[in-house]
Amino acid sequence: MAQIKIYGIDTQLNPIKKQLSQTIHRCVVEALQFPKDKKFHRSFPMRAEDMSYPDNRGHAYHFGFRGMSGDEMFLDYKVEV
Repeated sequence: MAQIKIYGIDTQLNPIKKQLSQTIHRCVVEALQFPKDKKFHRSFPMRAEDMSYPDNRGHAYHFGFRGMSGDEMFLDYKVEV
């Protein structure tokens, strides 16, 4: 069973928490072939003032990989899943 921890700014995470958990679970089941009935997710909504970022990066930077989804990222190496 995958144990998933989901962190996010409360105002961004709370409205989508259930949908995000369902999407992550579907991906785990499909990609890793885990049983559908094995799901353990914990969400950690955090207040924006409890987060600190470098001056040139906001909370959007930490979504995905350097603020971009995987298909938007250019890598100089191959990633196999």
